[in-house]
Amino acid sequence: DEYMGVIGATLAPGTYYYATRFRLNNGPFVYGGFENGFWNGTTNISGVLTISPPPAPDNDFCATATPIIVGEDFCDGTNTNGTTFGSTASGVTPPACFYQGANDVWFTFVVPAGVTTVNVSTDFNGGTLTDTQIALYSGVCGTLVEMACDQDSGTTILTNGSSYNSIIANAAVIENQTYYVRVSGYNTNVGSFCLQISSDQLAVNQFDANSISVYPNPVKSILTI
Repeated sequence: DEYMGVIGATLAPGTYYYATRFRLNNGPFVYGGFENGFWNGTTNISGVLTISPPPAPDNDFCATATPIIVGEDFCDGTNTNGTTFGSTASGVTPPACFYQGANDVWFTFVVPAGVTTVNVSTDFNGGTLTDTQIALYSGVCGTLVEMACDQDSGTTILTNGSSYNSIIANAAVIENQTYYVRVSGYNTNVGSFCLQISSDQLAVNQFDANSISVYPNPVKSILTI
């Protein structure tokens, strides 16, 4: 018979050694080494498993932040646009609401004309990171100014039964200005996620006046739009 074992998926980066053992019915265990035959620790030794750290994501630092379009309806419960897997400490002091947070990644967005507040959210299903921390910054990389921070304000019940993702709601912004968002996993948690920047306001180019009905005219107490 032939058997296959899958090892390493949950191990931290490093060097490991492995051997095998089997038994027929209730007989004695037989130990196998890396080569054919019995393991003896000298000529037929353990196998060596080397697990390398994953490559860091492109947006591991503020200077390489991933652009996000405000109002893009992308996070529908199946898509992801970020991961903290392989991320490293960015060198920016974590906000007070973060618990650790060295495994952070960065995003950036430009505020459209007519928008004065934005919502920043990772509160979506679809990713493997189900416990996020997020922070919003103004300024430029190197001299960032923290504007808001959140951990666990999400309300979406995720596939694992929790609701530990985060939302920054109604953050005041200035049109045409650039802002940065920092996303981290709680403690040392890593995984994929979806980040959305939205606004509750309609910019002047987001509606068609010809398709709006307003009645009655004149109005006494109730106006229907």
